[in-house]
Amino acid sequence: MDPNANKAEQYRILKRIAVGKADEVDLERLQELQDALEGWLAKGGFPPRGDVTMATALETMLDAYVTCALWSTMDESDESGGEPMDRNYSESDIHEGTMARMRGDCEAFLSANRDDIGDRFAEAGHDLWLTRNNHGAGFWDGDWPRDAGERLTQAAHKMGEVDLYVGDDGVIYAMGCES
Repeated sequence: MDPNANKAEQYRILKRIAVGKADEVDLERLQELQDALEGWLAKGGFPPRGDVTMATALETMLDAYVTCALWSTMDESDESGGEPMDRNYSESDIHEGTMARMRGDCEAFLSANRDDIGDRFAEAGHDLWLTRNNHGAGFWDGDWPRDAGERLTQAAHKMGEVDLYVGDDGVIYAMGCES
């Protein structure tokens, strides 16, 4: 089993519980993941960076990036801003052009900042979304080593903001990725 993929899956499951969707959680799978993670930690942590393929790193980062995007973006379904997108939408509701952009952004960021990211792929995906969109948390808020956090923050800000919205067709788009 790939520990980073399991860590991302565990994060998704715990997120569902946190947003009141515990009825959608496979508790046996959550226990399997927790047992696997505890086993790796008991052996001294996750495998060294060389044991994680770039494809696995990218998928882990992208999953956390998309999860954070849906969690932190309102669906604008009413005059108060609506609800967070993750309450009514999932990754499968994201337009393929928007998903391709998200993947490309994560891949470029990971490739350019691999040394600073280390093995923290899920955290990097989450913090990339927050930082680039100026959500008030991210790489700079103390969870990363100071120098790395500053470099990652600068790199994320250079990418610019991304605005998601729900189209009339019920599909999630990023501004500029409608076709």
